[in-house]
Amino acid sequence: MTTKKKNQYYDIKPLLKLNAEYNMIMGERSNGKTYSVLNVMIEHFLKTGEYGVYIRRYADEILPSNIKGLFNPFEIEKLSKGKYNHIGYRGKQFDIGTYDYDKDKWIKKEPFCFCAALNTWESAKGPDRGIVGIILFDEFLTRRYYLTNEFLSFQNVLSSFVRDRGNAKVFMVGNTVSFYSPYFEEFGLENIKDMKVGDVACFTFENGTKIAVEYCESVGETKESAKFFNFNSTKANMITTGKWEIPDYPHYGKSIDFIREVIFRFYVYFDNEILCCCIVRKKEEVFLYIHMQTKDVDFDNELVFTTSPDGNPRHYTSFSSSTFAYAKVAQLINMLIRSDKMFFSTNKVGEIFNNYWKWQSRYSVLN
Repeated sequence: MTTKKKNQYYDIKPLLKLNAEYNMIMGERSNGKTYSVLNVMIEHFLKTGEYGVYIRRYADEILPSNIKGLFNPFEIEKLSKGKYNHIGYRGKQFDIGTYDYDKDKWIKKEPFCFCAALNTWESAKGPDRGIVGIILFDEFLTRRYYLTNEFLSFQNVLSSFVRDRGNAKVFMVGNTVSFYSPYFEEFGLENIKDMKVGDVACFTFENGTKIAVEYCESVGETKESAKFFNFNSTKANMITTGKWEIPDYPHYGKSIDFIREVIFRFYVYFDNEILCCCIVRKKEEVFLYIHMQTKDVDFDNELVFTTSPDGNPRHYTSFSSSTFAYAKVAQLINMLIRSDKMFFSTNKVGEIFNNYWKWQSRYSVLN
């Protein structure tokens, strides 16, 4: 039995037609997202001479050992119609030119693509590189930790390359490892988590800036390697179908008497979602049970954790706030979390709570 070849890899052409300044591309792993943008970068350079920029979060991701083969899949001599035959990496930049493979040396070369890491940019930025065309931020989504003030670091990197020129286009590519990202919030993109595979949305702001977001279609069923990942696992969904990678969180298999067994309630407001967190006591057992809050609640008089302080003495941005008036409750909450004594109504609820925990703690994760 042979696999189909149609639509085997991601096609960037429909997104390019939107002509947006920012382009977010999200989807399954290894479906050609990065390859497609790099191909656009090469073609743009060959047509205009404008340099490319390749951005990663951490400096070790742009070390020669990790990045030197980035452009290996491309037939440069064919794409450039014989003008160039090689792309090589040195000193945080890719050069393009003519290479003598027999003598293992360059005949001639010129800069083609500059590289930058968000976590070291302030100490490593250099002079104006000239006019840049295509900027790629690769792996912009993560299940780990985002840098402190990462969006500001990203904007600073962009401004260092773009300067006062407005012709560049930014591509942000990520695997669907988590539906929370500070970039969605900073760009004002709501309900990203509700996008379906194949959806494309375009947002235009008052200053005319356009952001195009594509949740690219799955190509997993056309790849021969898919047979290695076809398991009934939510964690494998992202690899084979492009669905958001939501782990299996613990669920409580018994009934809960929400009138008699819930000894305290608090709420988490995060990423436009409200979670009701119940401290439950069942005989000698104490645990957290967390579910979506769907009914109206007078949050002015409730203990609420969120990302933005609003002056209400009952509202906090951290479970370990030193000014926490509910000191004993805070200790109990942290003990239950760190002891993994938590249950969630759905995996989505678990993911929202986990993302808030990572946001406010910066040093511990649940998965």
